[in-house]
Parts: sequence; structure tokens; C-alpha cells
Amino acid sequence: IGSGEPLGIVCGAPNARAGIKVAVATIGADLGEGFIIKKSKIRGETSEGMLCSESELGLSDSHDGILELPADAVIGMPLAQALGKNDVVFEIGLTPNRADCLSHIGVAREVGLSGGKNLRRGEIDFSHLTKSKTKASDAVKITIENPDLCPRYAARVVLGVKVKESPQWLKSRLEAVGLRPRNNIVDITNFVLMECGHPLHAFDLKMVKDSHIIVRTAEGFAKKFTTLDGKERTLPPTALLIADTEKPLAIAGVMGGGNSEITDSTTDVLIESAYFQPSSIRKTAKALGVSTDASYRFERGTDIEIVTYAVDRAAALMAELGGGEVLEGIVDEFPNKIEAKTFTFRPSRARMLLGMDVPIEKMEAIFGDLRITVAKESEDSWLLTSPSWRVDLEREVDAAEEIVRVIGYDNIPISPGERTPYNKERDALSIRTFNELIRGELIAIGFSECVSVPMLPADIAKKYHSSPVEVMNPLTVELERMRTSIIPNLLDIARRNERFGAKGQRLFEMGNVFSYSDKPQMVGSVVERGELCILLKDELEAKNVYNTRELKADIYSLRSAVEQIIRRVGLRGVSVTQMKSDADSVGVWQNIGAYINRNEALVSSIGRNVIAIAGVTDASIIKEYDLRSNAYIAVIDFDQLHSLARKEREKPQAVKPLAKYPSVERDVALVLSKDVMASQLLEEVRSALPKELTEDVHLFDEFQSKEMKQTGERSLGVRMILRSETKTLEDEEVERIVAAVVSSLEKKLSAKLRT
Repeated sequence: IGSGEPLGIVCGAPNARAGIKVAVATIGADLGEGFIIKKSKIRGETSEGMLCSESELGLSDSHDGILELPADAVIGMPLAQALGKNDVVFEIGLTPNRADCLSHIGVAREVGLSGGKNLRRGEIDFSHLTKSKTKASDAVKITIENPDLCPRYAARVVLGVKVKESPQWLKSRLEAVGLRPRNNIVDITNFVLMECGHPLHAFDLKMVKDSHIIVRTAEGFAKKFTTLDGKERTLPPTALLIADTEKPLAIAGVMGGGNSEITDSTTDVLIESAYFQPSSIRKTAKALGVSTDASYRFERGTDIEIVTYAVDRAAALMAELGGGEVLEGIVDEFPNKIEAKTFTFRPSRARMLLGMDVPIEKMEAIFGDLRITVAKESEDSWLLTSPSWRVDLEREVDAAEEIVRVIGYDNIPISPGERTPYNKERDALSIRTFNELIRGELIAIGFSECVSVPMLPADIAKKYHSSPVEVMNPLTVELERMRTSIIPNLLDIARRNERFGAKGQRLFEMGNVFSYSDKPQMVGSVVERGELCILLKDELEAKNVYNTRELKADIYSLRSAVEQIIRRVGLRGVSVTQMKSDADSVGVWQNIGAYINRNEALVSSIGRNVIAIAGVTDASIIKEYDLRSNAYIAVIDFDQLHSLARKEREKPQAVKPLAKYPSVERDVALVLSKDVMASQLLEEVRSALPKELTEDVHLFDEFQSKEMKQTGERSLGVRMILRSETKTLEDEEVERIVAAVVSSLEKKLSAKLRT
């Protein structure tokens, strides 16, 4: 083996003989699958290694004898070097969108981004393509019956080739990427496939009837077809075929047929280079349960502009390695021209998405390296045209991703302080953020979210709005109108929960409701708005060591939930009034009396904007839904709430210095007529207090004795918090202010201090 003493190795191969040079595995060599060479005794002789066959070395399936090396091989040379297989082979993991990198040219483009600018494709010897005086169009005809499925089909013709074994360099290249060499013609198509990523197919031209290639579907033409692997396959009607005038020759983009394959007797070859619609190839391959190197690439999208290069490259190699004559020209049928993908790109938007301040010059340089054409419509509006091989590059965000991919994902700033701030056009409160804000708050206070089908029976839909939207093709009569309110959905859920033994329910649902505006049955007149509905029912919290009595659903707990939602989104100044007993519509809601008892309903507003209606279900609704007890329901105008919350977010945050002087609290309990609303009382108290000293006014108590009930009165406790920014308030001054407030309430509301 070129060093030390000769080794004694026992070998029983039929071709073992003196003088040949062979591959030797010495003691300790690992041949894979746990097969490690050890010193052993065979028929009484010591064996210090093994002479290997191609099968044992993983070079092929041949195990007829040991591998014989060329006579000029240097003894002691590593086997990989002796065989010319000492290249480094990279295995690259690709995501499905990067079909352009399924080739050496595609990978070379990516390597070029790191500094190499001179991309060199395989050279075509055009001298082989210009010798013939016969035109290819005179020797073959191509017809595309389904241009939507096959926008382009090109072909070249090579006559007088000799099918034989490929040269060693070609076989080595194919073996390095895991392909088994077959013959020079087939090997060339596989070599070009791996080189440029575009699948080719070689037909024996003499097997093509009338030399006429027809691209068509299998429907009404062929039901079964025998492919190159010898299997007869049942064809789906939509499968695209490459056929002649009487029979199929190949399943387009998937596999060729045994009736036109290249054999040792083949002399005339038709080289196919086509572009097939990706979804069509994928459907056919899945239906047949077949995945080939060709289908893997076609179904992800190939480069439609490399079609002619690939067929020229293959034809020149066939003339060089097979001795054939390449007929003049390419038969190139291209009925459906596919325009390059163009899209708008905004540098400011890219910076916002990436959180990186990438200079304009850097962006342009990256797009130039990627062969993306840039046309500037303005400083912040570019029109990008992606190269034909980048089938995945079609949107603004794709271009932004290319920028950060080249710069490096590790260079994206992590710290919020380092990230580029959002531009001024950013939505102060996006609908997604708002949804999560509302959902999180309701879940935090014990509610459960419901998601319902947004369709209702016609009679129920009309109860909540006079013009429900009709579903053109309803699945059932129970779902023939789009919902006009979420209330019916929650009532259905509440009834179902009762049947399953639910003792207390806190439910909510956010979604859209639909109605016609002024022209029923016209799609353009459909009004779609957001609505939030919450429902409380029965015992919300059981009696325990912390609660002296159970907490049951009532109008107060419902109002509290509504106000908590409004406060959570940052809104203040909500006024709550009792609904008028004769009101038919309030805000965006119609037919209110059909589902909420007007006498026990509250309307929450901010200025003139009605935000919510809260109340107890009407007796007719309880009966209709077969509920065992009252349900307390609130509906909130989701769109209105979002609009007001967004405006509030857009305002600059007010900052007040910390108070220098202490506050003073005073409580008063007032006896008033029960017809006086609490909101009216608070409004009168605020108007009577000095504005510069008032910090807060709120209710802290409600009381009603038996005597008060008889006289139609109740007691409300009001807490006033006063503070001066210039001095400490003295008791005498505070008492005068409180006395003035009480005096004002006695005159305006007939209130009196409770003793």
C-alpha cells in the first residue's frame, strides 16, 4: 500500500490476479452501516484488510469483483484522489419558495451575493449548432392545445447520434449529485437539469408519429399509460400529456414513456425544453403518486426564459459527445407570453418592517446584485421588476426580505432603542391591536369568548333589523340570512349551556353584523359593521368565605363590565342615561324593544356618540329561547368604540406635575327622589364646586330604608376630592364650599342631608 511492509490480505474475488491495482481498506476502515475492517483469519491465513468492490465502496451496485484501478494509479494514493472524486459536495437545504436554487447556476447566483460578481454559465459551443443546412422546423411540428397549462414549448432536433457510455467526467459529475449514469444522451439531459435547473426530455424521434408533438390533456384521448419505470398508470383526465397524432409519449413535467425512450438503437433525438403551469404538474404528480426530479422543479416554478439556453446547451453536448448533427434553429412555440412581475416598493415601508435604517444606495446595490430592475417613480415609490428565475419575488414584503437576507438576519436590531422608529403614518391603534385589547380585558375579568356562524333564520334576523341580507345559496333554511345582531347567537349558546348544567355564565362575542341600507337585494348596498355583545346570567360567584352572599347577574354588574371595557381602551367622560320607554331605535340599533326591556335599559354615550346599550332581556325573548331565568345583555358599537379610541391614542399624552399640596376629602349623604338619576346628581355637584379646586367627584354609597321606600326616596353618598395647586386648603374654606354645594342641591334637586 506504498508504506511499510506488504500486507497479507485474503481475497476470493474472481478477478483477483497479480499485477492489478485495487482499492484497499486497511484495518480500522469504516465502510458504513457498522462494517469496520478488523484483523482476522480466513482459512487459516491472517488477513490484514480487504480488497473492495464498487458495491462495498458505495460507488454502484456492482459486486461481481474487486474494483480495478487504472494502471497509472499511484500506489498509496487515497482512493478518492485516484478516482477523481475528491471534490467537496455540499448538501443545501432549501425552502419551497426558492426553486431558483435547485441548480448550480442558482446556487452560484447566491454565492455571488457575498462578493463574487462574475457569474459564468456553462459555455455553449455554437459551432455545433450552425453546421446544418436543414431547419428543425422542417423536421418536426409542435402544437399546443392547452396554452394555459403549457405557455411555452421549445425543441431541437439532433440527427445521427450514437448512443453510448458517457465519458468519465460526465459520469463523475452525475454520481456526485446522486444520479446514476445511463447513456450519453440521457446523461446530458440530467446534467443540464442539474446545471441550470430546467428539466429536459429526450425522445426517440423515429417513435414520434408524423414527427408531430401535440401538448394536450388526457381527457378523451388516453386513460392508461406505461411510463419509463415500466409501470402502467391510470391517467387523471386533467393530466397534461406530450403526445403525437395517435398516442401519448410522456406525462408532461413528470415522466416519459417507454414507447419513445432513448435506446441503444436510437439515432435521431428530439430534445424537449418546456414551461408547464406549476399547479397542473403538482396535481398530476400527486394523483399518480409520483415525484421525480422534473416534477419537483416544475411544480415549484421554473425559469421560462432559460428554456432556449437549456435546449441549446443539451444539443451542443449531444453533438460533441454523440457525434450527431443539430438541425438549424429552435422550434419555439410561445403562445402565452408571461410578463415579468412588477410591483411597487417603498423604502420607508421597508425600513419600518425591518426596523433598520438601510441607506437608499445600499438598497439599490442589493437589488442590482439580485438582478431586480428598479424604476423610481418618486423618492419613496419605486417600481421593481423581478428576474424571470425568481418566481417567489412578487410583493413589497418579498423585496424587503431580500434586503435583510443579504445584509444578514443577525444584523437586525434587537433592542427597541436601536430599531428604526415607525413612520408617522402608522395606525395609532390598529384593528388587530384593538381586538386583542378588548379580548384580553374580557377574558381577564372572567368572560369566555364565543365564535358563532354569522347566519340566522329569516324571522329571527328581521326581529333585530328590518332589512337583513339574504344568502343566495343557503345550506339550510335555518341559515338563510346574514345575522343582524350577535344577540341571537349568545342566547342560543346560553340556552345550550343551561341544558348542560351551567350555573352562571359570562359570555362575549366580537364579529360583524350585516344589513341592507336603502336598496335591498343589492350587494353594493350591504352595510357591514362590527359589534361586541356580552351576556351575564344567573349566579356569577358562589357564596364563600370571602363573599357573604352569592353574586348574581344584574344590571349593575352588566353596566360595570361595559364601563370597564370603555375605560380599558382609554376613553373617559362616558354618560349613562336611561332609555326612553318609547324608543324604537338608538344609535345603530333598531327594534330595541324586541329584545331588551326598555324600562330597564341603559344607554352609554360619549358626547353625541352612542357606544352601548345594556339591559335585561324582554319577557318574550326569555319565552322564545326557553331560558330558565333572565339574561342581561349589552351590545357595543365596536366600530364607533374603535374610532373614538384611535382618536384618543392620536392625542399627545398630557403630563401633570406631582401635586405639592395635600388633597381634602368630604363625603355627603343626600336624600333625593328615586327619580333623580345618579349621573344628574354628580353633574350638579361638579357644577357647584370651584373648577380650579375639584380633583374628583364620585358615588360611594346607595341606601334605601323602609321609610324611604314608602316616600319614593333613596340616599346617595357623594365623595368630593379637593386640592389646590398653590396652598394647603383649610377646614373653614372647605366647609364653606361643601355648604354651598348642599345649598345648591337643595334648590335644584330638592335634596336634603341625611341625618
